[in-house]
Amino acid sequence: SPYEAADELALTVTGQYPALTRCICKEDFYKSLAGVRAQAAVSLYEAFPGGSRAGGRSGQRYIRREEGEVQFTPEGISGIVVFQMAGDIAEKLTEGKALTAAVNFLPEFQEENLKGWIEKRLAELPERTLEDFFSGVLHKKIMQVCIRRTGHRLSEKTSAEKTDVILAVMEQTLRFTTEIRAVADMKQAQVCRGGILLSQFDDRLRCKKLPGFYACGEVLNVDGPCGGYNLHFAWASGYRAGCAAAEDLLE
Repeated sequence: SPYEAADELALTVTGQYPALTRCICKEDFYKSLAGVRAQAAVSLYEAFPGGSRAGGRSGQRYIRREEGEVQFTPEGISGIVVFQMAGDIAEKLTEGKALTAAVNFLPEFQEENLKGWIEKRLAELPERTLEDFFSGVLHKKIMQVCIRRTGHRLSEKTSAEKTDVILAVMEQTLRFTTEIRAVADMKQAQVCRGGILLSQFDDRLRCKKLPGFYACGEVLNVDGPCGGYNLHFAWASGYRAGCAAAEDLLE
């Protein structure tokens, strides 16, 4: 392990965490959603006594938000937006934090128009079941889970007198909360977060206190988002450190 060598050389090494990977959640309904994809906004919160709501629930502190494609697995959530947050999630779970993700399946929906939307849809689709009323709003499997999470039946009839039921289902689609239990292990992660502290090296990736020692790529505590950034850093830092080593040998 390069980290063992760094320890022997008295270099500072941070903790290492899986990053750009999927999350494993507590709830038991994910098998019914496995393979489903949806465009959504995902906000991450940690339990915090007295924390501000900030779009989450009381007692939760907002951490960050990502928007894009969410993919469901039999154990939880995945996809680009989840990958982007996985490093932060892994770190906080290691610290013993309780984490919740709030998924908004309709990020473009204007909540101030919700009452008018319900009235118009009830006029267009009178006396429909909840399942039929929400047909076309979201993927069928996601919608079924949202309805069931409110405690109502898919076959329950809608009406102007039951707008509270419709509101409860819409609340689920706009704030679909899930408790994150873990992230996939390092073997399944696309990149490692953490490593040998970058500040111990100069801009040519030479160790400042150990002449002749160089480091590059994932061994350093550098990680980036999805999109080729980690691959680019691996190649570019390897080239830079290699050139520096060759120049030092010639000198």
